[in-house]
Amino acid sequence: MDNARRKAFGLRGPSKLLNGPGATGFSFGLLALLCTGAADAQVFVSNAGNGTISEYSTSLATVNTALVSGLNNPGSIAVSGSDLFVLTSAPGGGSQISEYTTSGATVNTALVSGLSFAGGLAVSGSDLFVLSGNSSIPGTISEYTTSGATVNGTLVSGLSGVSALAASGSNLFVVESSGPDSGSVAEYTTSGATVNATLLAVGGSAIAVSGSKLFLSDGLTKVGEFTTAGATVNANLIGLDEGPYSIAATGSDVYVAALAVPLGAGYVGEYDSTSGAPVNFTQGVFLADGIAVEAPTPVPLPASVWLLLGGLGALGAIARRQRHAV
Repeated sequence: MDNARRKAFGLRGPSKLLNGPGATGFSFGLLALLCTGAADAQVFVSNAGNGTISEYSTSLATVNTALVSGLNNPGSIAVSGSDLFVLTSAPGGGSQISEYTTSGATVNTALVSGLSFAGGLAVSGSDLFVLSGNSSIPGTISEYTTSGATVNGTLVSGLSGVSALAASGSNLFVVESSGPDSGSVAEYTTSGATVNATLLAVGGSAIAVSGSKLFLSDGLTKVGEFTTAGATVNANLIGLDEGPYSIAATGSDVYVAALAVPLGAGYVGEYDSTSGAPVNFTQGVFLADGIAVEAPTPVPLPASVWLLLGGLGALGAIARRQRHAV
């Protein structure tokens, strides 16, 4: 590897271990680079039509069409680390939050129960946020821990015609009124304080946030891009033939789950978050009512690898001393 390429990888100085006969240096940074990685991110879709959660790669290759099955009307879904949280209809009526691992194992089918008119779910850190209400019942945002304990049943109240919720860091974004030509997007802190009651003067059916980008689906034929400060970037970023019912975003990608008839003809599309250009596509979704993307997580090096790196570093240092002694 030439020195210019080594600098591009953040490695300093010439590598004599890797550059020709008689080389005695040791590039600790290069070996560390080669030995580290990140767990693959995954896309999870809740299918209200057949009571399942499906799993896909971030390029939308099918991993498991029924990672979790037997659910009662699964809706909004959120992922945090190795845990999946999904709103489902409770056996006796109302809604509940069910918890599963990202491998599909059941953790708690009734982590939080007794919810009424719950339609949105978001996670931030160790807290879950639930959006409840409809066109005739004032909306609220409730807060729970990811262990199921109630923190604040009315963290935010008095909302109107709520339809979607997203969390990003210490901020919550809620869509009031699902009509694309009416309603608004409001911003609150995760402590319940109002940041901007009318961040955007436009409604929608689904919302997603990635960094400083905010994406809003009109529920009909398009997904628009805005900033989290409330500026419009492109109100027609992604155009669709079918209703973009739920959306998720991460890094350079926006994922859209679209409804279609007949049952099972729905699809998930991956789009470039800057240009809106289609990237990948998968079909066979059954009334996707929620979509979430698991962020990639660093994979720690095993202790044995660190020992190897340390030993090689020591050998390199000895070799350098011997070279200078000659």
